[in-house]
Amino acid sequence: MKLAFVIDFLMQRGGAEWLLETMHSFYPNADIFTLLYEPGQTRDYFRDKNIIVPTVLKRIPFMKRHWRKYLPLFPFFMERFDFSGYDLVVSISFLFAKGIRVPPQTRHICYCLTPMRQAWDEKQMEYRFISRFIWGMLRRWDIETANRPHKYIAISETVAARVKQRYKRDSTILYPPVDTAFFTAPDSEPLALHGKEYFLVVSRLVPYKKVDLVVKTFRNLSFNLKIVGSGRQENKLKEIAQDAGNIEFLGEVSPEKLRSLYYNCQAVICAQEEDFGIVAAEAQVCGKPVIAFARGGITEIITDKETGILFQSQTTASLSEAIHKTLATSFNPGIIREKSTARFSKNQFKEKLSILLKQLIIP
Repeated sequence: MKLAFVIDFLMQRGGAEWLLETMHSFYPNADIFTLLYEPGQTRDYFRDKNIIVPTVLKRIPFMKRHWRKYLPLFPFFMERFDFSGYDLVVSISFLFAKGIRVPPQTRHICYCLTPMRQAWDEKQMEYRFISRFIWGMLRRWDIETANRPHKYIAISETVAARVKQRYKRDSTILYPPVDTAFFTAPDSEPLALHGKEYFLVVSRLVPYKKVDLVVKTFRNLSFNLKIVGSGRQENKLKEIAQDAGNIEFLGEVSPEKLRSLYYNCQAVICAQEEDFGIVAAEAQVCGKPVIAFARGGITEIITDKETGILFQSQTTASLSEAIHKTLATSFNPGIIREKSTARFSKNQFKEKLSILLKQLIIP
């Protein structure tokens, strides 16, 4: 079987890229198609791969830096990929990848991270300079291409419900994997019952991730906060945190450093509405509780007061209350790690994915 993967972009070290890396490691001979590829910015796995097929968009000056301004062009280029000769194409889609065209004899399975969020939920729309007309056009395209995949896989029940609501399609649910072997504590990092005196955020620093809410909350608390990640909101967040001696921005860190930060924190904070929550899953594999906004896919992987604390509104008062609840709750790191490892291991994901692909490629 000749297999190809399609992903919207390969330009950062996020959860979508980790998912593609994991899936491709199971099928290393598969080609990878993407709109834009930036080797220096993505995960090490993809560097020097000669099976990555980007579009001509990479030749446009300043495209990689200002790609959001070119969003209306992307459906056109996504539809121009040639999948002649492929038996199966798996798209990993959060924007346009599910809209590819495949020949009649080729099966297309969409692993949906979310329907195009920016076109459907104006509260989470990041790109406000794009007119309502353009977003309306992209929304119509999103609906018109909903039947191009033969089957959908969704990363959570939350995303499956969105796919059903917006595309009128059913999905098979398959949670993404976590590198449970890597996040098992090395001898130098024994699993601690109590973390050091800091809370941790691991996120891209963009508006919808709500890191600003966390920073504003900790300005009024005496606890320490460490923030891992980068993004276009970084300068604004540092301005909000100005003169707050308890908030530290670490930027991008190595996987080993991230693992150490997980193991030594008191809890990880996820203030945004997540489609799944790969950071929350990684933290739990490390035995750490997660403080999370009680909406979206993250509620499917956190048990309140057992593996974390859920807060009900995205306000500083609600988050502050959750932080104090976390400190007052006795969590068992062994149970947290055991539950998450059983659900998110790569081996389990590989087995389920293999079964699904065999089932779903049957017309």
